Amino acid sequence: MDGANSITVLLAAWRQGDEQAREQVFDRLYGRLHEIAAAILWKQGDGHTVAPTMLVHEAFLRFLGEGELGWNDRGHFLATAAQVMRRYLVDHIRRDQAAKRGGGAAIRVEWDEAVGGI
Repeated sequence: MDGANSITVLLAAWRQGDEQAREQVFDRLYGRLHEIAAAILWKQGDGHTVAPTMLVHEAFLRFLGEGELGWNDRGHFLATAAQVMRRYLVDHIRRDQAAKRGGGAAIRVEWDEAVGGI
């Protein structure tokens, strides 16, 4: 059985709850996932505080948190992983930008016409 077919078999086993299959998928595709993460970061340009390894691990953690694992094959899994990594990166950038603007720590002040009327 070639590599792509064995990954498909492992993904099916993972869907059935086989934790060893999950670990094998991660082990066998880690290098490719790391390449995808590095390419995503490279396309975004410099200035990231996220490393490719972090993107790979965050994607995997999100996969673990999802209830439905509906990947058809290796390609589908890798495409989904790339999408999850891009979403994580966008969320991370938004959090960084929000922190630069005060991170929600701003104090809301209501204007009371009766007190400050001119």
